[in-house]
Amino acid sequence: MSQGNNTTTLTLKEIAKIAGVSTAAVSNALNETGRMSKETRSRIKELAHRLNYRPNHRAASLRTGLTKNIGFVMTLEEDPDSRARWSAYSSELLYTLVIAAEKRGYTVSIISASNPDQLTLTQIDLLYYLDPFTDNLLVSRATELGIPILMNDDPTNSSVAIHINTGFGEMTRSALDALAEAGATKVGLLTEIPGIPSDEIAEKVYLEWCVEKQVAPIIQRGNYGRTDIVERINDLLNSGCDGIYSFYEETPSILEIAEQRGIRIPEDLQLIAATINKAENDALGVCSTVFHPEAIAENCMDVIVDITKNMQKAPVTVDIPWEFSWNNSCVRNVRN
Repeated sequence: MSQGNNTTTLTLKEIAKIAGVSTAAVSNALNETGRMSKETRSRIKELAHRLNYRPNHRAASLRTGLTKNIGFVMTLEEDPDSRARWSAYSSELLYTLVIAAEKRGYTVSIISASNPDQLTLTQIDLLYYLDPFTDNLLVSRATELGIPILMNDDPTNSSVAIHINTGFGEMTRSALDALAEAGATKVGLLTEIPGIPSDEIAEKVYLEWCVEKQVAPIIQRGNYGRTDIVERINDLLNSGCDGIYSFYEETPSILEIAEQRGIRIPEDLQLIAATINKAENDALGVCSTVFHPEAIAENCMDVIVDITKNMQKAPVTVDIPWEFSWNNSCVRNVRN
């Protein structure tokens, strides 16, 4: 046991000797694995903390082949409006991942979606890629290198080890059915240009729903920066639709344009909007389908640990919670 600068460097074996347990027991306690009483686990963790124990991740990676490092993919945008939107969203996802990873002794590195070469320079156990663009070179490169991938809403992709089911398909169908039950006969969809699986799922479900209802689809696709939102909403309203499901999360703009045109909600137009901010839609009196991206990391982190230790367990699907929130923008039909 060596000491310097008030920092004590200990091995697992030395911690085990002091605690009066096996080396394996110390490892299990610190990594939240194995079977032991809460009291024993707490006692070992408290002792390690008191002795300022720091795990040697490099030595551990040599023994296990694992770095305990997750590669979080950040999408870089040239368009300023798109960049502002994606940076805020990605920052929230990164923050929640770092918290969930730290609890389990994992670290997080940022990988650029546009730079596949980073995969050969950064040692990671898994590529954490939410909202990927289709035909992505980063995914292809990770597959070539044998790096397991966590991805959302692409269950048929054989490269994906952990599939995150966001529930966007179920959210979309629930919104469309609610609009129809409220009396809407010409339901339009406001969504984004193709390229992201979640948006494509919403559009696919909408088109299937239109076929079932034997109605013509009415779709407007806005760009990622939201710079054409006024034009897209006006085009949708000009189509004569009496119901809108906005998968585009642009509730304030829809309300503002409808008011300018003298369109009353819900008397003239039934409205339901997808959101990650239920409070905002509630404040505006708008019915919502609510997605919880902040829940992804905590819900899937234990699965990440299992998969990185044993790829034979892949593929695995993790379902993320979503909810439907009624409000004044859609007439609720109470069925007997």
